[in-house]
Amino acid sequence: SFPVRAVFNAGYEQGEMLSSIRVGLAALNPRVEAALIGLGDQPQLRLSSARGVVEAWERSGAVLVIPSFENRRGHPWLVGRSLWSRLAESQTARAFLHGCAGQIVYTQAEESVLKDLDTPADYAEGLKNLP
Repeated sequence: SFPVRAVFNAGYEQGEMLSSIRVGLAALNPRVEAALIGLGDQPQLRLSSARGVVEAWERSGAVLVIPSFENRRGHPWLVGRSLWSRLAESQTARAFLHGCAGQIVYTQAEESVLKDLDTPADYAEGLKNLP
């Protein structure tokens, strides 16, 4: 098991998701080689999907691995340290991914990599579909 620690993004109200990613990456130990970027509103994400991303990174040595379901990108994606500064300097996560398109290795996953819960109705529906 790995230790987990929460890092607070004091500018969360003014920023978007990328501002939280920046704070999280900056808090990681310098020995960390890659980071798994996930969404906080994906409680139904299957462990096998996250493991599949990590395993694809270990097999391929890629600097950017993204799960895919029916040709749609999902979360969590894995970013190697060599791309962290580029990610931090990007305007949005989407712009970063677009700029790194040639470096992405996709791994097939199941549908939970696409789902997030943005409303109370989404949450109630998501609870019904937990593994």
